[in-house]
Amino acid sequence: MARSGKSNSFSPLLTPLSDRPVSIPIPLRQRRSVGCLAYPLRNGANIDARQTLHARTSIRPGSMREAVTTTCQGAAMWDYESLYKKAKVYARKALEHDQPESDEVPLWSILALELLARATLSRVNPALLADPRDSGSVLHACGFPSKKAPTSVPAKMVFHRCVVVCEDFTEQDYDKCLEWLNWRNEELHTGELPFEQLKTGAWLSDFFRICTILLVQNQSSLEDFVGSEHAATAADMTSALSAQKRSEAFETVKERKVEFQNLQIEERLQKIKKGKEKLERDFILRARGREIVCPSCEGPALVIGNLIRSTTPRDNDGEFVQDDVWLPTALICWCCGLKFTEHAHVSALGYGDQFVTQDVLDPKEYYEIQFDPSEYFESDY
Repeated sequence: MARSGKSNSFSPLLTPLSDRPVSIPIPLRQRRSVGCLAYPLRNGANIDARQTLHARTSIRPGSMREAVTTTCQGAAMWDYESLYKKAKVYARKALEHDQPESDEVPLWSILALELLARATLSRVNPALLADPRDSGSVLHACGFPSKKAPTSVPAKMVFHRCVVVCEDFTEQDYDKCLEWLNWRNEELHTGELPFEQLKTGAWLSDFFRICTILLVQNQSSLEDFVGSEHAATAADMTSALSAQKRSEAFETVKERKVEFQNLQIEERLQKIKKGKEKLERDFILRARGREIVCPSCEGPALVIGNLIRSTTPRDNDGEFVQDDVWLPTALICWCCGLKFTEHAHVSALGYGDQFVTQDVLDPKEYYEIQFDPSEYFESDY
């Protein structure tokens, strides 16, 4: 702002010395905590590091009690709240994608996990995200001005530091995250298509499990991160990782297989025929399931799911349709009597991938349109 009416531009050389601001960097030793840095000002106020990581007090000599916070460019780049909120956005982009089987779903998920890991380190100390090879980046993370743009540590180092910082984050979790990072790099930097045929059973359970570890470290929850519906789905999917559930599933299949093989061949063929007929008649179950070959008798069986979500309805060649996303929670075979009612057992047998069915809707019912057709007709003359 001009000090005289003759100029619209501010020049420090034309400003009286007593009116010029003096920038005073705050020494690191005066900051009160590591997990959440607070910057003390002369007037006794504090600046929360989660709102501005790089602050200085500009104090005019004529008014030492007045403190003005100036934020350096890029101040929020390692801010916990910013990183966590962005991770939530990416996670929900993945889990609420309009095309549930899109290869963008795992890509957004991996990006969300990396941001969540960075937020976890930031909550401990933003300096954990600074490239140690660049002293300016470390100073920037500690609240001092930097002459050049700061640089972050690569994602591999982020997950490696999580092994130290997070109590339950193991070397095996690190290896799993590294595998996903390699998928991401192949997708973004090569001609490969690692996500094209990727099924949710190959990664989603571990994704939810590792997210939960990081969220507990941050004193947050999966429900807050992905929403209550997806958190409930995650609980079912993570239980499928139990070795005991896997053992129970294979033991049950083995028992049913032995029982079926002990029958006469004519009786086996008859049971398969009747089971197929019963399956074809049960339209309600078929609407929320997908047919498979029974692992015990090799007859037709059905994997039944619980609805996770439905996409926004759209036009498809003149039909008003929506995709329904299901989590497999049961397996039934009417031929040999094999039956499971938990996702953990179904997943252990290799049928745990989420699947999609398509619903044809009536626009009038969906939008609750009420009208009398007679209003649109005129009487004949």
